[in-house]
Amino acid sequence: AAAAAAKAEAKKKAQEERVRKQKEQNEREKAERQKAEAARREQDQKRLEREQEKKREKEEADKKEKLDKDRRAKEEAERLERLQERAEEERKKKAEENEREAIRLTKRREEEAAAAAAAKKAKEEHAKAEAAAAAKKAKEEEQRKMRAAEQAKKEAEKREAVRLANQKEADRKAEAERKEAAERRAKKEAEAERIRKAEAAKKAEERARKQKSSPKKDE
Repeated sequence: AAAAAAKAEAKKKAQEERVRKQKEQNEREKAERQKAEAARREQDQKRLEREQEKKREKEEADKKEKLDKDRRAKEEAERLERLQERAEEERKKKAEENEREAIRLTKRREEEAAAAAAAKKAKEEHAKAEAAAAAKKAKEEEQRKMRAAEQAKKEAEKREAVRLANQKEADRKAEAERKEAAERRAKKEAEAERIRKAEAAKKAEERARKQKSSPKKDE
C-alpha cells in the first residue's frame, strides 16, 4: 500500500511537473508573440513616420518647385518682352534689307529651279537607261533560260531515245532467247517422240515375232 501510494504520489508530481512546464512554455510563447507584435507595431510606426516625413519633404519640394516655376515664368515673360522689343527694332532695321534679300532669293530660286530641272531630266534619262539595260538583261536571261530548257529537253529526248533503243534491243534479245529455248524444247520433244515411236515399233515387231513362232511350238 505504501508503495502504491508512493507511486501515485510520484505520478501526481510528474503530472504537475508536465503541467508546470506546459504553462511555462505557453507563457514563453505568449511573451514571444507579444514581443513580435510590439516589434511589428514599432516597425509600422517607423514606416508611418518615414512616409509622413517623405510626404512633408514632397510637399516642401512641390512648394519650392512651384515658387521656382513662378519665378522662371516671370523671368521668361520679361525675357520675351525684351526679345519682342529687340525683334521689333530688328524688324524695322531689316525691312529694307529683307526687300533686297527677297529679290536676291527670287533670282537664286529661279537658278536653283533651272538646275533642279536639269538634274531631274538627267536623272530621268539615267533611270531610262538603267531600265533599258535591266530589260535587256532580263530578256537575255529569259533567252538563256529558254535555251537551257531546250537543251535540257533535247538531252532528255536523247536519253529517252537511248533508253528505248536499249529496251528494244533487250526485247529483241529476250525474244531471240525465247525462240531459241522454244526450238530447243521442240527438238527435245521431237527426239523424245522419235525414241518413243522407235521403242513402240520395236515392241510391236517383238510381239509379231513371238506370235509368229507360237504355232510351230503347238504343232
